[in-house]
Amino acid sequence: MNFELDSEQEAFRDGVRKFFEQHSAPADVRRFVDGGEPRDEQLWRTMATELGLHGIALDDEHGGAGAGLVELALVLEEAGRALLCSPLLATVLLAATAIQDSGDVRAAAHWLPLIADGDLVATLAVTEDGDPFDLDTVATVATPTPAGWALTGRKRFVVDGDRADVVIVAANTPRGLSILAVDTSSENVTIQPEPVLDLTRPLSTVTMNEAPGSLLGVEGNARPGVERTLRRAAIGLAAEQVGVAQACLDMAIDYAKTRHQFGRAIGSFQAIKHQCADILVDVEASRTLTYFAAWSMASGTGDDALLAEMAAAYASDAAYRAAARNLQIHGGIGYTWEHDAHLLFKRATASAHILRSPSARRLAIADGMGL
Repeated sequence: MNFELDSEQEAFRDGVRKFFEQHSAPADVRRFVDGGEPRDEQLWRTMATELGLHGIALDDEHGGAGAGLVELALVLEEAGRALLCSPLLATVLLAATAIQDSGDVRAAAHWLPLIADGDLVATLAVTEDGDPFDLDTVATVATPTPAGWALTGRKRFVVDGDRADVVIVAANTPRGLSILAVDTSSENVTIQPEPVLDLTRPLSTVTMNEAPGSLLGVEGNARPGVERTLRRAAIGLAAEQVGVAQACLDMAIDYAKTRHQFGRAIGSFQAIKHQCADILVDVEASRTLTYFAAWSMASGTGDDALLAEMAAAYASDAAYRAAARNLQIHGGIGYTWEHDAHLLFKRATASAHILRSPSARRLAIADGMGL
């Protein structure tokens, strides 16, 4: 069986890469990191309307392209490579997937076209103080009211929570685990930025005190959908990490070609060659595993849960090693604030712990294999 990208997928990937190289260049990332510049609304709108990135994995009826998880992974890989400072992952992967997996036709018809058009920024809030994949630890509660639902609880490490118009929240109702949409403009919702290592991706604590919400899907029946969403999220995060590792490889090779020592390019030294070769092996291995996991989940073959955990764990470790080796190849200059190497290192390190740490994922892999 051939798992290589077809010509259309390659052309799509190349187009997305070219776009991000033009609109998420290092100078653009620096404006966000150094100056605290808010989200580029024009970039957000262009990604949605001209490239159709927000709706790449949405159905035609919701304004999407009708593609699948593999194509979304291509977008996320290029976003990771460019250190895109945009709520793309939060909105297009986390929130849109949660809405789709809720099985709520009306909610999908309402929210997904807004996402596809770039009119809505949304995110997913599952994590509290425990493992987000252990849905039994969810303590947030939603109680029925004459007007709908009222949510009380606190969600932590919410990706782009400070920029979201709507948060899709996992909460316990009288009938069990459910998901609800919460408008962040409500006075009953407080959003507090979390201190973060990776300044290119804000995280927030979202506190709700009887915040009004609307139910998605069937009350008490959200567990299977949330589990699917978290598996897709793991694969999407793995794709981003592949992009980060690729960016590290590109940066390391460029520097090794241009930095001279002892009258020759440092790339000619065996120690540097070995470092670059090790990064290449990590990049290709993590890419292969990630896209196999995406293809498997999209096609409905294989063990989705196991492959998603494997992809996320390995790609995160690979991105961290690639970023660390990139720093080593650059030497002292790589550790300065002015150089971009530390931005890749911080993204690789921080993203590895979004939703679940690599060590927790490896434990889940062992459990899944019966070890």
